[in-house]
Amino acid sequence: MAKHKLTGTPPMIAVIYNFTALIVLIFFRFIYPDFAGNVLLLDVFWFKARLARGILTYVDMFPSIFMSALALPFAFKIHKQEAETRFSRAFFDSLRPHLLVCIIGTIIYTLLCLIAVPLLGNYEIRIQRESRLYRGAIERAELLAGEEKWIEAASFFAVCEQIWPENSRYDALADRIATGIERLRYSHDAPGPRTKKTSLGALPGVGDPLNAQDALALAKKALNGERYYDAHWLANTAERLAKQGSVEATDAARTASLAWNAIARMEPSQDEELLFSIYRRKREGYEALISSEWLRAYYIFRLLSNDAPSDPDVQKYLTMSERGLQTVAFFLDEMDGAVGDAQLDVVFSLPDEGSGRVVIRIEALTNFSDAAFGRGLEVLGFSQQSKLVFRLSSAVVKIVPVPLNGRWYTTLILRAVDRENAMLVREPVWTGNAAYAGGPQLLLDIPFEEFLLAAAAQNGTQGFFLRDLWTAAETLGRDGYVPQVFAAEIIRMIAEMVFFPAFAVAALIIGWKYRARFRVRYALFPMMVVMPLVFHLGGTLMRVVVNSLAIWLALSWGIIASLAITMAGALVLFTCSLFILAAQRSAEE
Repeated sequence: MAKHKLTGTPPMIAVIYNFTALIVLIFFRFIYPDFAGNVLLLDVFWFKARLARGILTYVDMFPSIFMSALALPFAFKIHKQEAETRFSRAFFDSLRPHLLVCIIGTIIYTLLCLIAVPLLGNYEIRIQRESRLYRGAIERAELLAGEEKWIEAASFFAVCEQIWPENSRYDALADRIATGIERLRYSHDAPGPRTKKTSLGALPGVGDPLNAQDALALAKKALNGERYYDAHWLANTAERLAKQGSVEATDAARTASLAWNAIARMEPSQDEELLFSIYRRKREGYEALISSEWLRAYYIFRLLSNDAPSDPDVQKYLTMSERGLQTVAFFLDEMDGAVGDAQLDVVFSLPDEGSGRVVIRIEALTNFSDAAFGRGLEVLGFSQQSKLVFRLSSAVVKIVPVPLNGRWYTTLILRAVDRENAMLVREPVWTGNAAYAGGPQLLLDIPFEEFLLAAAAQNGTQGFFLRDLWTAAETLGRDGYVPQVFAAEIIRMIAEMVFFPAFAVAALIIGWKYRARFRVRYALFPMMVVMPLVFHLGGTLMRVVVNSLAIWLALSWGIIASLAITMAGALVLFTCSLFILAAQRSAEE
């Protein structure tokens, strides 16, 4: 058999073809984005959302585009009739560039499936949630501002400012809320009505003196007995009763002066009064601190930090009380910048310590790696016999992980307080079993990471990495989810990656089988467009088959056995495709 090498540059053709397809698909998505769920996104996400959608569309069509790029080089040269010899070494040498492209394409597709798709999927989910959250929050803010519930309105408007701070459409609403907050805080901080001062009557046990001499005598007696206030009052009385310019009047005035000077010496200075007041309030705060009255201790030391900023005890106890307060409450301003992984209308069905279940609904949930914040919380607790045990509602909630008895749990902190004003406190409303009701916290028998995973799973598995899918398949079964759903997604994802090399070799077989026997001329250009569409239709059919097999395997064999079967099937198919490729007849010179 004559030795023949395929001409052209397959790697360069693959690069140019894939890059051109990426640009065309991104441009197409800028014209027709077709967002999942037809969510009306905010204008602030206009460019990035379409760019992400275009890249995801390219990844979805990558197998068909790449297979077209593998088959395309065979149309650039006229090939003669094949000889009868098969399994030619020269034939394999000529296919070496094409096989190199297959290997590189397999690596790229694996990275796209494992990294790019979850990242872009997460981004799309996040901007869709934030768009829905923004519109819902701005509506709630306007409604609450109309009802003059300024604290709640400010909380919802703060979410909008974090999502889209440049939006000037709601400046008037922001001014109204800010004015209402200041007015509310001023009304809480304003002093109450002052009590009227009453005039003093006769001194107890003394009565009204009959004349100036008696009053003067009593005044001197009180002065000698160091009863200076009594002496001053009696001396003034004697001076009033005595004749003007008389000896009694002069003596009474001198006695009153002596008594007043003594009173002045008894009066502490302003510095002494301040020190005593700080000492008394510090002791009161310390007593609250050692009694675990965190809320009262915090506000005492918060005020003292303004009066005595250099006192090390005050700063130390303020830190301790704030740390203790955060175990039973959280500050309202913590939610102002809380824009992480936002979700709307989240519902959980979680196990309870007493073998029952807790159903939780949160209108708006914002998740972070170490905490979560919610608005519009409602919790229903059911016994093992599905009987309603308790119910609670709270305008806001903070969700944090806590260690207990060597395990990690999730705690709902239901009390919210203002950092400066002790009057602005939001408490939960409990009804039902008194054994549950009344506390500022609710402990959930679930690790915090599992709680976040359960929240993310409510929006499907689009943004899940392979590690997250595996964790969900192992843990979310007790949280009301069907674990086989995640197992099937794992099998599908791995199947698409491990079957990709076999399909790539199949594209080489098709390209060689239908290589150009004569000059193609202008038919090459429409073929560049038609080929990926044909491969995409075939790939879509194969994905339907793979999805159905993944579900069947997950339900019938379990995840480990299913992955073993998938790997074995991919290996057999790849071996067969290589055998068929090697069996092709090589061309003559």
